[in-house]
Amino acid sequence: MATVEVRNVEKRFGSVSVLKQIDCAFADGEFIVILGPSGCGKSTLLRIIAGLERQSAGDVMIGERIVNDVEPAERDIAMVFQTYALYPHMSVEDNMSYGLKVRGMGKSEIAARVAKAAGMLELSSLLQRRPRELSGGQRQRVAMGRAIVRDPQVFLFDEPLSNLDAKLRVQMRLEIKKLHQAIKVTSVYVTHDQVEAMTLADRIVVMNAGRIEQVGTPLDVYQRPASVFVAGFLGAPAMNMIPVGIGEDGRTLRLGKGNDGLGLDQPVWGKVREGVLGVRPEALQAGPGSAPGLIWASDVRLVEPLGAESLVHLVIPGGHDIVMRVNGVASYAPGAKITVHAPFDVLHRFARDSGRRLGV
Repeated sequence: MATVEVRNVEKRFGSVSVLKQIDCAFADGEFIVILGPSGCGKSTLLRIIAGLERQSAGDVMIGERIVNDVEPAERDIAMVFQTYALYPHMSVEDNMSYGLKVRGMGKSEIAARVAKAAGMLELSSLLQRRPRELSGGQRQRVAMGRAIVRDPQVFLFDEPLSNLDAKLRVQMRLEIKKLHQAIKVTSVYVTHDQVEAMTLADRIVVMNAGRIEQVGTPLDVYQRPASVFVAGFLGAPAMNMIPVGIGEDGRTLRLGKGNDGLGLDQPVWGKVREGVLGVRPEALQAGPGSAPGLIWASDVRLVEPLGAESLVHLVIPGGHDIVMRVNGVASYAPGAKITVHAPFDVLHRFARDSGRRLGV
């Protein structure tokens, strides 16, 4: 196992800069998820760590050595791709052992490693099958097994579950989680799926437009997003974002023109006069509530019943659309008027110009 460190890494394709001053470090045995939308640079960063792309500036360290000029095969890493990349004419056993044979490892050692990995991934009964005889989930387990038998210092995963259906993704997430708990190898996992990030990661690196927005544990990133982007990207449905004007006293909120939607005794906003108020759908409450907070008279736009819960789409003063999550089946009819309560202690504050979080 090894640490991984990325120091001020940049990547340019001609005049286009796709990675900008990336600086982060991953501890030995840690499971890191790099999360972000398509085109944010997360896969490019992973390929730079793997040595499949060369950075334009900066350093990559694996363990105690800088690996900028080290070939991928010499970095002691194993990579699992979105596509399974299995040899169709080879059996499962041969696919898993091929890399070890190329390296000249002895037959007994190869057999022992393949048997151990196959047992961990429940592939022992499938070793003589060809890839065409396997399901998508089984093929992905073979690809993971091929990586495990190498016994690398670092595992790299490039959106490995994107080709699977929803049920298989849930199953494979559990497999990957159990695998990491068993072998504790430093792992870097790229995805655009926030559920994968929240369930798998020890820490999440949230990327946007070639930059790191925030690094933290899943709960830190969810409960204390560092920017409007992070707040809106994590959570389904996304955090409600309400543009607000702030009075000269730093406390009075204005949701619309004039005094429409005036709220008093807010957490102090300092010198910021244009802000964004954030509140998670599950933090909103129907009715006036008992804790100090904002109270809005709202119009129901529509209700999405999801079985165990419902999403209630509302319009609040100032014409802003928000979503409230409630348990069970919500019986509100479109056009109904209800009162919604947002306690002060669940509100998030951001500066509108920079998008960065305000306060603690």
